[in-house]
Amino acid sequence: MIPSWIWLSLDWRQAELYLICLFAKDVKLREALQSSDVHRLVMGLARGIPPEQVTKQQREVSKVLWYALIYSGFDIDSCISSAYKSAKGTISTDDLKSTLDIMLSEFSSLMPWATQTLFDYWDNEGRVYYLLNQSRKIIYPDYLKREEKALRKSKEGRIAINTIGQASVGLLLKLLIAGIQKDEWLSSVIKQPIPMFDALYFLTKTETCAEVQAKVDCLATPVLRLDGFEIRMRTEWSASLVSWGDMKSIPDPILQEPRIFSWESKLPIPKLEYEGENIPVAALNPFARSS
Repeated sequence: MIPSWIWLSLDWRQAELYLICLFAKDVKLREALQSSDVHRLVMGLARGIPPEQVTKQQREVSKVLWYALIYSGFDIDSCISSAYKSAKGTISTDDLKSTLDIMLSEFSSLMPWATQTLFDYWDNEGRVYYLLNQSRKIIYPDYLKREEKALRKSKEGRIAINTIGQASVGLLLKLLIAGIQKDEWLSSVIKQPIPMFDALYFLTKTETCAEVQAKVDCLATPVLRLDGFEIRMRTEWSASLVSWGDMKSIPDPILQEPRIFSWESKLPIPKLEYEGENIPVAALNPFARSS
């Protein structure tokens, strides 16, 4: 009998929001992310109504604002302009501005974190630090001055803010793949793991699907801890059946080039917590090495 296969895909819910919440150590945002719908909460505050009365269209406005804020490097003018274009004029710039003011007032640690991140980027001559003390060098032109407004409006400043979230997601994906490879059973039943943006796609047989999903979900939902502040990642899954004919046409895995990670020499190797068990990252990640 020909075995049936299934494509499973996993991604992290609002991954960049979770990571920025971690770096900014914003307690209210953590509560909103882990106990409710943060977009309905924001629009409920902005409209003076209970979150459950927020419409789908209103919720989308909050979602657009959050990502416009992140991708603009927390520059207010750029955020409003980008959000207005994304909303296709369905909401006025004044309404967007008032909603953004409420967001930043409610989650008051975010803007100070973004400002400090830009100053750290300047002080470190273009180097930014992200999850697990990893760092990345960003283009650092000589004309930049250590002024908040100038840094926030610069292309390099926006890249610095975005790199922290995006590089952290990339590192989480590599750690997840490494964890799968280190589990003898998982590595035998999972075929062709393909990391793509903030998601992982892979093949498994339908009869092992439930157990595979449970085990991988455990690996994919670590507690991230920074200076005593912690937050647990949350996942979303989707699946699609694959026919035997499809199996013959599936290409080789499109795997990203592995990076060599090096820890900061004066800092202890950080740990991730899986179901109450602390695992040194260096033991989990085959590409990691101590400097």
